[in-house]
Amino acid sequence: MNDSSKNLGLLLRIGVIALLVVVANMNVSAVTIGGINYKLDNKGFTASVTYFVADNANGDYYKGNINIPDSVEYNGEMYSVKAIGERAFYGCMKLSSVTMPKTITSIGNNAFWICSGLTEIIIPDSVTYIGDYAFYNCSGLTSINIPDAVTTIGDYAFYYCSGISSISIPKSVQSIGKFAFQDCSGLTTVNIPDGIKVLEGTFSDCANLTSIVIPNSVTFIGTKTFWGCTSLLSLEIPDSVTYLGDGAFGFCSGLSSMTIPDGVTAISDNLFTYCTGLTSVTIPKNIKTIGEFAFHDCWGLTAIDIPDSVTYIARNAFDDCHYLKSITIPEGVTAINDYVFHGCESLTSIVIPEGVTSIGECAFVGCSELASITIPDAVTTIGMNAFVGCSNLAAINLPDGVTSIGKNAFAYCIGLKSFTIPAGVTIIDERLFANCEGLTSLIIPDGITSIGDNAFEYCSALSSITIGSSVTSIGSMVFGGCESLKEINVKNPTPPTATFLTFEDVDTDNCVLNIPTDCKDAYMQAEYWKDFQNINEVDFAVYIRY
Repeated sequence: MNDSSKNLGLLLRIGVIALLVVVANMNVSAVTIGGINYKLDNKGFTASVTYFVADNANGDYYKGNINIPDSVEYNGEMYSVKAIGERAFYGCMKLSSVTMPKTITSIGNNAFWICSGLTEIIIPDSVTYIGDYAFYNCSGLTSINIPDAVTTIGDYAFYYCSGISSISIPKSVQSIGKFAFQDCSGLTTVNIPDGIKVLEGTFSDCANLTSIVIPNSVTFIGTKTFWGCTSLLSLEIPDSVTYLGDGAFGFCSGLSSMTIPDGVTAISDNLFTYCTGLTSVTIPKNIKTIGEFAFHDCWGLTAIDIPDSVTYIARNAFDDCHYLKSITIPEGVTAINDYVFHGCESLTSIVIPEGVTSIGECAFVGCSELASITIPDAVTTIGMNAFVGCSNLAAINLPDGVTSIGKNAFAYCIGLKSFTIPAGVTIIDERLFANCEGLTSLIIPDGITSIGDNAFEYCSALSSITIGSSVTSIGSMVFGGCESLKEINVKNPTPPTATFLTFEDVDTDNCVLNIPTDCKDAYMQAEYWKDFQNINEVDFAVYIRY
């Protein structure tokens, strides 16, 4: 045999030996020992319970009572069982109990995911980690112990464990994951250990939770932390807290009062939404913004003191606060946003600060007790439906700077008796004064170019209206239901275009139509205007004084 052949043989033997070493050190992907699936680590000689791959599901594999040993033997080697691995008992709905050895140190993500038949489990004192979704939807569990060695509880770890009535979280726990106990609807009491800094969604929808103490270590209460805790009657937020997340106390209908700590600078969206029992809230002087739906449907609030530090109040902030009677808007606020006081039917008066430039859509819809409102000179726009249903509003003065008034803005303001349209407005939009049953007369200024559909529909007391010289079109049903209309003054020498329904319900036989001099022929030939039997030419400079 030549030297080349010898070298080649040597290299092959070395390669085989190396391969055997690699194989020996490789982890065995999964083995079944005593009816339980394990993943083996050949370096540390440890084992973790792993999921059973058969028809892509565990569901029918593990049933009844499972007793996990502290060690297993495989190929003559002993392996210490150290972990319940990810998805180990995933979806085993027929599993009733699991006994774990004291060698277990961690319970992996989704380990007992939807083991809804599981009624008993004892977590050994050796466990330090409970993973995300570990006991997700284990609705059959009535109690669970969290050992003193545990430092981490993962996200959604006990989500929808609806049968558990109490949980003791040990002092060793340093972090509790997002929504860890969400929908534990049977939970009535729970302690939060000192050292926890962040709570987020932790007790969301724990409908039977009656009391809880938040330690001074907590600085962050995040999204929906106590959302839907309808049985929670009181809650003290420690001064250490600097952030309250979206919907943190939403639907806590049993809460009657709340003091927001001084370190908090914003009231987040939905923070107290549907807290129907809330009667008082103390807002600190550091608050700068109030978020969307922050106090939505807080029926118990009759008054609220907003500090001068607030510069922004978002849409729907006080939507449907039915019994809110008074509120002061700080001077730094520059906009009354959409729906901000929608449905505040007990609000009697409000002063809008001088810096406000716009009033948003539906801002005061249904404020039926609102008798007076002061709108500052800086306002330029009034949004659609802004004052719909403000039935007690007898008068409203809009500043000259207003250039836009949206559709339906004053519809159903049945107490409105007079109104002055600012000179800068160019359009009377659709249904602007619809169902304003108390309105008796109105002058439309010369700057207006069109009157939208149904603009004065069912203004049943309207007896006189003057239409400015620039109006060129009048929409459908503009005067529908205006049965009291006795006089229409039109200053445009050219008849504005109309529709066959423009004067629906107007008594054209008796209603007087006054038009500019030398224009009678034009009106008597114009479609729909010619239906009037009393057309008079007048000198408007003499006839109308305003």
